[in-house]
Amino acid sequence: MAVGSQSRQYPSGFLLAAGIALVAMFTLAGPQRVARGEEPETIIADLVAAGIVDATVAADAVGAPSVEAIVQYRESKSGLGPVDNRAEAMAALKAGVLAATAADVTVLQDYRHLSISLVRFESTAALATFASHPDVTGVFPDHEREPLLGESLPLIQQPLAQGSGYTGAGASVAVLDSGIDYLQPHFGCTGVGVPASTCRVVHMQDFATEDNLRDSGTHGTSVAATISAVAPGAKLLGLDVF
Repeated sequence: MAVGSQSRQYPSGFLLAAGIALVAMFTLAGPQRVARGEEPETIIADLVAAGIVDATVAADAVGAPSVEAIVQYRESKSGLGPVDNRAEAMAALKAGVLAATAADVTVLQDYRHLSISLVRFESTAALATFASHPDVTGVFPDHEREPLLGESLPLIQQPLAQGSGYTGAGASVAVLDSGIDYLQPHFGCTGVGVPASTCRVVHMQDFATEDNLRDSGTHGTSVAATISAVAPGAKLLGLDVF
């Protein structure tokens, strides 16, 4: 009887999972690889291939004495309950990562309730070690982003709602914030409720200490402008509580 070789067929999903597992095993050994003297640039290249480190961050780290980046941490399942519990769990997870990879790493800004931090890496070895930690899921450029209504309104299907007649007409929305600068052009006002045909801001009242400002911090104006874009038929009540 002739004995022939047979090729085993694996489902594509199995091969993909196996490949991801091998990449993860290879890249997450970063601290040990640094300790063994392996070039940090090689480790970072592997982390880029694994989708953990953004290519822009990697390039900046190699070409500059330091690099700042947004770090994404693994979500802590124990922190998915009440807000305070979530913050405590996230703080413990971040502290654990920092304790294991603290050399040449500075946290510039932490966000207590979010699984991100703004971090400065003073060396490529620091980036390689930190990004290889199993509780770090991504390292991204620190870029300023501007939300655009042309993109955000379709995301919430606002045009569909408005096209179906849901504009907020007949309703008023109270904005409890820092006030509203009703003289901004998109509110259509020359005064509170004036002119009646175009003005969206129909009432303003200070509940905090009187500061003689329409908006003491601009946040209320931003919130009100977003509401006016989402519900173009609604009126606005500016209640200054700060």
